Amino acid sequence: MNRFNKYHFSLLRDWSLRSCTYALLILILFFSGCAPEEESSSDTSGGSGPSTTYHTLQLNVSGLGGTVIVSSGSGSGNVYNKSQAIAVTSNGTHNFSGIASGTNYNVTILQQPSHQTCTVSNGSGTLNADASVSITCDGTVTIGGKVYGLNGSITLQNNAGNDLSVSSSGDFVFTDNFSMGSSYLVTIASQPSNGQTCTPNNNSGVATDNITSVEIICSQTLRSISGSISDLSGTLVLQNNYGGDQTFTSNDNFTFYVADNSSYNVTVKSQPVGKCNVSNGTGTAADNVSNVSVDCWSMVDGGNSSNGINHDSSYNGDGIYLHQFSTKLYATWSEKNSYNLYQIRVKSYDNSSWIEEDGAGSNGINIFNSFKAVNPVLADNGTNLVAVWQEDDGTGKDLIPWSKQDSYKNWNCLPERSCLELNKNKYASNYDSETPTITVYNNGTDNTTYSSWVEKNSSGVKQIRVSKYNNNSTWSIVDGNDASSGINFNSTKNSVNPFLKGFNNELYAIWSEDNSSSYQIRVAKFDNSSSWNFKEGSNRSGNNYFLTDNKTGLNKSTGTGSNPMLEVFNNKLYAIWSEEN
Repeated sequence: MNRFNKYHFSLLRDWSLRSCTYALLILILFFSGCAPEEESSSDTSGGSGPSTTYHTLQLNVSGLGGTVIVSSGSGSGNVYNKSQAIAVTSNGTHNFSGIASGTNYNVTILQQPSHQTCTVSNGSGTLNADASVSITCDGTVTIGGKVYGLNGSITLQNNAGNDLSVSSSGDFVFTDNFSMGSSYLVTIASQPSNGQTCTPNNNSGVATDNITSVEIICSQTLRSISGSISDLSGTLVLQNNYGGDQTFTSNDNFTFYVADNSSYNVTVKSQPVGKCNVSNGTGTAADNVSNVSVDCWSMVDGGNSSNGINHDSSYNGDGIYLHQFSTKLYATWSEKNSYNLYQIRVKSYDNSSWIEEDGAGSNGINIFNSFKAVNPVLADNGTNLVAVWQEDDGTGKDLIPWSKQDSYKNWNCLPERSCLELNKNKYASNYDSETPTITVYNNGTDNTTYSSWVEKNSSGVKQIRVSKYNNNSTWSIVDGNDASSGINFNSTKNSVNPFLKGFNNELYAIWSEDNSSSYQIRVAKFDNSSSWNFKEGSNRSGNNYFLTDNKTGLNKSTGTGSNPMLEVFNNKLYAIWSEEN
């Protein structure tokens, strides 16, 4: 019987049983009058015979560093089911479930973990409701390893204590036992007096068993482990093999020393305000090593300040976008004001400080100061900085405004609505627009600015719209100029996440479009006049994306693709996106 028939048979069967039950109840009530109600239970026998309630016996386990096997007190011999015995491998809560009410329980340890002893508290009773039992595990392990090439005497430490003097090569074990599950760090407190250098390897970890893998490598030959630090702002502490701390407050060179043929592991012990990453920091020193590098990200928004570059640090900022123009780095974002409305803010960075570029007032560069604006992006045509964003027009409809910066803090978008030229249907109702993008590229004649966005048509279907700026004051639709469709492959399907990129004097658009089963990554190319040609296919042999089968988009398989973008590298156009597998 196939799944469809099984499903319908089950429905019919359940209905028939319930019908019979209802008929029986009616007869009982008719002949017997009002019968006393039976007490409910959490689990029943299915309507036949007396009901049975089942409970859960919870184990609260702590201190475990291995595997412990626990019995609930039922079962016998060597065969147990999950309500009788379970193997516990981690701390936390673990349950015996499905135990009938009234059952006597006696929780015991069937098998202890290695190097530990687990004890049970409040482990017996009668299960008339859900109950809990505590299991506490304790035990010790040893920390040790082997010394190689030692001629002299050294002092080892574990976690900066527990001194151990070693005067010959061979095995060593710290005399004090160590709590299972704790971290260990073996270091060398004193080196040999004969000029040898000893270096610890495999010397840090968490002890879940006896540790025998620590190595102490000793040699008359020293190997230098050196490198450089770049872009540091703040205080940085470096270590090698979890010791030998070196502190830096500016870009500098560093050197650690290890014994010949021992391992090295250069790490950051303490980060500055930003974050530093070590490259080429691990290996075995068969020779001097000089290629370790520490590259740092440094904060340029106030350093230790928690305020960032917000206009007002007491309000949320979101949707950040960066753009380099002229000699400055520009940032734009959407930030709440004191009226709980999101405003478009703009600041520039000159390698030393951030400067307000939006009038420095409470309204940012919004067209409608009293309504919410989000998702800003920036571009420039070589002369002016241009911004586009998504803004509520006060009727609950989102439009795509634009604004051009003519000079410091001066954005020419007054009077209101003079900068709402991007939307195809800006004055029609229910034509919501969202998530704009913008790009400037040379089409062979001049630098041309294009913007793309998502806009609903009269049927409520999201279309990809594209508009071109004349580098003066107006925009014109270049997506076919049809009120109901943009450049969608299928105008009856929703499209989202547009992105534009110029390549070889031509404009390319990429977006994600519904095909009824998933979202496909679509690509189209503009001919610089009025037409868009689809340029993607399912057969992606070699590096050629631009094939003729345009039914499946660029997707690798049938999973949904989203958030695509384009970039040019080595005179080739590359596409990237996120896709479900």
